[in-house]
Amino acid sequence: MDRTRFYACVDARTHRAYVAAETEAARKLGIDRTPTLQIGSQRIQGLPAYEDLRQAVERALG
Repeated sequence: MDRTRFYACVDARTHRAYVAAETEAARKLGIDRTPTLQIGSQRIQGLPAYEDLRQAVERALG
């Protein structure tokens, strides 16, 4: 990673409005952490175990 470019981007706040809007949209949906996965009607917050993720996908596929 080019630290100089990274910090220049952060300092410029070029994407600040976009990030703020996306954060607010997530909050309105009840999402307050990452990762949050929506698989069918099931919401999984946090990093799921592989087996839990597999089962959720299989349920969603029917």
